[in-house]
Amino acid sequence: MRCTVLATLLAAAGFGILPVAAGADPPWSPAASVGPVADYVEQPSIAFWPDGVGALGWLTRRQPAGAGGLPGAISVTYKGGNDGFAGHVGVVAPSAAPALVRSVPDSLAAPPALYGHDRALVLRSVVLSSAANANRRVRLSASIATAAGALSRAHELTRATLVRAPALAADPRGDAVAAWVELTPKRAPREFDARYRVRVAQRSAGGRFGRAVTLLDATGTPTDHGGQIAAGYGADGTIVVVYANRRTLDAFVRRPGHGWSTRRTLGANAGFVEADVAVGAHGRAVVAWGTQDGGEEANRPWVVRAAFLPAGHSVFRPAQVIDPGGAVDRPAGTVAAALGADGRGLVTWSGVALDPAPGSQGPFSYPVRVAASDGSGRFGAYQGVAPSGAAGDAAIAPDGGALVTWAGLAQHTFDSQDGVGIFAALRAAGADTFTAPEAVAPGEPALDPRAAFDPVSGVASVVWAGRPGGHTPANGVASDALLRLARRGA
Repeated sequence: MRCTVLATLLAAAGFGILPVAAGADPPWSPAASVGPVADYVEQPSIAFWPDGVGALGWLTRRQPAGAGGLPGAISVTYKGGNDGFAGHVGVVAPSAAPALVRSVPDSLAAPPALYGHDRALVLRSVVLSSAANANRRVRLSASIATAAGALSRAHELTRATLVRAPALAADPRGDAVAAWVELTPKRAPREFDARYRVRVAQRSAGGRFGRAVTLLDATGTPTDHGGQIAAGYGADGTIVVVYANRRTLDAFVRRPGHGWSTRRTLGANAGFVEADVAVGAHGRAVVAWGTQDGGEEANRPWVVRAAFLPAGHSVFRPAQVIDPGGAVDRPAGTVAAALGADGRGLVTWSGVALDPAPGSQGPFSYPVRVAASDGSGRFGAYQGVAPSGAAGDAAIAPDGGALVTWAGLAQHTFDSQDGVGIFAALRAAGADTFTAPEAVAPGEPALDPRAAFDPVSGVASVVWAGRPGGHTPANGVASDALLRLARRGA
């Protein structure tokens, strides 16, 4: 296999697979490490091409001297080096070890968007300057990567101060959309509200991204945590872009042969929000988000909602509350959505409960929950799959089987998470409920698991940011952070 040849060549160059500790018992494979060690690993991702070869994406960071010595800090007097970040793309094939195929001195601004049989669009960002209030001006560009390690010259999309990480999505042909939120100058020196601009650039298969267009000019409160953007691209050409506005979660829809819709308000954004979007092959879409009040601390429950877009429509059905909330604290992990070939949706998240799980620190636990919809987009009651954890991802196999994954928690605060162990629960094709949790990487300090199914074999893969050396994954206390991967037989 091409992956095996690459692994051999990279090992000779010093990028080979590193020694790893024992992983979980079967059916999960022992965890493998790929790529360079660093102070931090961030934004792990995995997706598969139609032939069963997977693409990995992740960031590493070596904390620069100008960061002031604080874990995770940035340099507010930026003078080059992309503030310690570098982006990496890897591949993994059936029965082969994962291999690093390309590193760039830029950040991977979003996970690679796969298309064709061995191509991926890569969104790249380089920090140009940094302000004292941590606003980073970046150059955002796009390249095409291949499974063999080729990387095209970067095509610049914009130079701007971005509020949050941009989004990238593509269909199987290579049509694509990039979306981001820019911080724009205030109109008056004493103006309190920040001004934002939601922008998108599109690419037709075989071409370059065109000139960016503005979907929305908005304002926001600096103490809130909005500005998140997400995007999905269906095989039929449907595009959905989701933006966390000041008090609402908004969506923009573009159907094949039509322009962008006007803003579609899906529901409330109380100030702090985590959102995700999944677009199916036939133009259905599901948007899931959790929200609570912004500011320095939480004062309201964490509420999770989902909204469904039927095929052929540009207006979402009314949003449904799938978790009304419980105890008041910041949530753990993220909110993740997936959509199967049969149009059934899946959402996973961590709730907040005032009953600490055994062995946890603090008064709260963060039960991992999952809710599934029927073919019409109506979600049923959620199922609890773990008493506490940081929700990571949801994935649906071509046959309708599904997987949700999360990191175990030793401690959780608004500023950091101490993850211990990676876990998963599976739902068999045709089943309505998920199995008991399976240990993917028990005992390993780990965070941010992401999952995908090989469309040929049905094998499930999970990647995460790990520290086999035993240090907490939240702090750059040692240069032993790695991208980690484990697989489960079909």
